[in-house]
Amino acid sequence: MEKIIYQGKEYKSRSELAISYGIKPSTFFARLGYNWSIEKALSRVSKKRNPIEYDGIQYSSKAELARAYDVNPDTFRKRLKYGRSVEEALNLTPCSISLEDSPSEEEEALEDEEHGFSMGIL
Repeated sequence: MEKIIYQGKEYKSRSELAISYGIKPSTFFARLGYNWSIEKALSRVSKKRNPIEYDGIQYSSKAELARAYDVNPDTFRKRLKYGRSVEEALNLTPCSISLEDSPSEEEEALEDEEHGFSMGIL
């Protein structure tokens, strides 16, 4: 095994160096493979959250905002991705859907009857 000296301290191996910095050796080696510097490869990379403010309250992330309104965070993100406003994505306002192509009540009733449904009392 090849001894490593990093910042004045001697390590038995690169794996020992990584472990001493709280990094999995496999992560350390992968980072070196991406041509990261040793300093960067040994750093604890934290995921950045993008804070979002809504209704005067600062949330640490879109997921936190969604959970505060009992909305699944993935559903919230998808709704935003497809152009809904924050209010619509949180189910606070009805979304603006064109009803021009929707069938009238009479057409729906006829369609229901064709499928054996009726609006009688159950």
